[in-house]
Amino acid sequence: MPLWPSGLLVIGDAICSFDPIYGQGITVAAAEAAELGKALADQAASAQADASPPGWERKLLRRFASIVLPAWWTIVVADMKWPGVAYEGPLSRRGIAFCQSYLDIARKQALQGGDMELFGPILGVQGLDLPPSALFGEEAVRSILIRCGREDWLEEILEPGESLRMFLERNLPFAPDCSRAPNEVS
Repeated sequence: MPLWPSGLLVIGDAICSFDPIYGQGITVAAAEAAELGKALADQAASAQADASPPGWERKLLRRFASIVLPAWWTIVVADMKWPGVAYEGPLSRRGIAFCQSYLDIARKQALQGGDMELFGPILGVQGLDLPPSALFGEEAVRSILIRCGREDWLEEILEPGESLRMFLERNLPFAPDCSRAPNEVS
């Protein structure tokens, strides 16, 4: 919204409502509440404690977006596997296809290969306990594919001259090397 109304702040399901089957909505809302608490504490500590700076709501909503996007992305990736589900939006279809195949490789190794140490980061990112970089950072992708014996898979995915970092930056909707988990309160 180009002209966000001053004094209006939305949080939780008013920003983005999640399918309850994934169990992410309350975690995202709690992380947003923590960000709101930080913003209010910063405001109280500033010299302008009695007057909100113009546009503080938009700045806080951008912080909320960095919490919502990784959670929403994991749902899109999962839901796009169901027959009849179509996605029409700005997210990269190439990124969605990459994540679906990549997660299939990792889950197969974790579940069928009995590699529960690998299953931890999968659950951690999907449960919002770990940052997206734990699965989708360049180092994590390479390490997981080596662990699964599938490092050659990247040759099928990457275009000639395209690095993995370049691919991730272009095709994932969040910074793949971001270091903070959505529900991590500092």
